[in-house]
Amino acid sequence: MAKRKNYPEEFKRDAVDLVRSSPDRSLTDIAHGLGVHLETLRKWVRGDRTRTRTADGEGDAGMTPGEKEELKRLRRENARLKEDPPEGRRLFRTGDDTVIRFRFVDEHRNTHRVKRMCDVLGWDRSGYYTWHQNKEARQEKADEEEGLACRIREIHTGSRGSYGALRITRKLRDQGRVVNRKRVARIMREREIVGITRRKSRSLTRQDRTAPPAPDLILRDFTAPLPGLKFVGDITCSPTAEGWLYLATVIDLCTREVVGWSMADHMRTELVADAIRMAHAGGHTAGNAIFHSDRGSPNTRLTNSVPCCASWTCGRVQDVPDRVSTTPQRRASSPS
Repeated sequence: MAKRKNYPEEFKRDAVDLVRSSPDRSLTDIAHGLGVHLETLRKWVRGDRTRTRTADGEGDAGMTPGEKEELKRLRRENARLKEDPPEGRRLFRTGDDTVIRFRFVDEHRNTHRVKRMCDVLGWDRSGYYTWHQNKEARQEKADEEEGLACRIREIHTGSRGSYGALRITRKLRDQGRVVNRKRVARIMREREIVGITRRKSRSLTRQDRTAPPAPDLILRDFTAPLPGLKFVGDITCSPTAEGWLYLATVIDLCTREVVGWSMADHMRTELVADAIRMAHAGGHTAGNAIFHSDRGSPNTRLTNSVPCCASWTCGRVQDVPDRVSTTPQRRASSPS
């Protein structure tokens, strides 16, 4: 048994309009051209005539022919609107928030009936009415959250913009306001209130265990009787708009002056070697000078990188005293 075909109403109306607008063509020819059975097309035509006679019946007395035609046109248009296609549901994505859909219905309820909008868009009408009844409760909750946001902004401003969600939550609890940290974080995120996060420390000392370290000639004695005898050095970095900038320095342990320095966008051995070359070229090193540093990888490979202007010595990792003052001291007088 052949499966019965279900034709849409719009196709049926178009077929009937084609029959009426083509009086010179036979019904058989039109049915063959549309690909439908002849009796099916006749049934559609008879049904349309019945609806037309019904529309022209009661209530149309005393109307002019033009008014009757206008009434029939409006009734056909009304019938089409009642049979809105399911494509109307594509106006909203399936992942859209339910609140957005209910707000759409609430904004257009004075123009279209709620039942019709929910049916066309495939939404739950009872869900909309429940949402509409809780409108006052939602407004109270929104007002409360706005007040909390104002208090959060005051605490954030009072901390000069440094407090984040955790510290603001603690501050609110100290003031007697019981609130969840996640709620505070969400309010701050929605209103773009951002605290200051401490930058993660950047360690530059990474010991090269494959390179043989130089002997420790300083022996924790970070003093010098004369300038040009003992030097210490280290590397620091600073963030810039173009990336990290590395600075290597050479400090005289007698005068506490920076006698050599070098800057580059890398932390290779050449960075420290250039700083030592600058100190040597400035005449700040003696023939038996000692340069002491930690055992970071740029320092343990210095032996073959610069001319022999000083003896290299390494202590433990981070052995260079970071408390060495760079304030110039009185130079020791040279023996006559």
